[in-house]
Amino acid sequence: MHSERSFFRSFGQDGNEDEDFDEYFHQPEKKRRLKADQIEFLEKSFEADNKLEPERKVKLAKDIGLQPRQVAIWFQNRRARWKNKSLERDYEVLQDSYNSLKAQYENLVKEKDKLKDQVRPSRIRFPYYFLLSGPRFWEILICIYM
Repeated sequence: MHSERSFFRSFGQDGNEDEDFDEYFHQPEKKRRLKADQIEFLEKSFEADNKLEPERKVKLAKDIGLQPRQVAIWFQNRRARWKNKSLERDYEVLQDSYNSLKAQYENLVKEKDKLKDQVRPSRIRFPYYFLLSGPRFWEILICIYM
């Protein structure tokens, strides 16, 4: 109880009670970096199963000397990175497939145009087109080329 009184007495001596209180309780927590062997252990465990059951979380935490919450957060972050990498790979596969299909389509369009060019002049060579005369001839000729 004595420590509580001295704790609270230390606030407000200079008249800035709210600022002192906020500063004391809102200090940034140091970011704890995992050791290489802990990360390696967690990576192997993640490769075995990327889902984390409560019992497994506690066991892993005990085995590598971390808090269960740290293990849970590591797995959550690792799943997010795994999902992003998976999406990147899927995107690359789709992009390659799209590029291939686009190239095939462009080749088919060129081939179609070449075939059209080959067919158009041969139609004019048919004698029955020249047998028609008058306005009807031009109607038929226009329809053929459209």
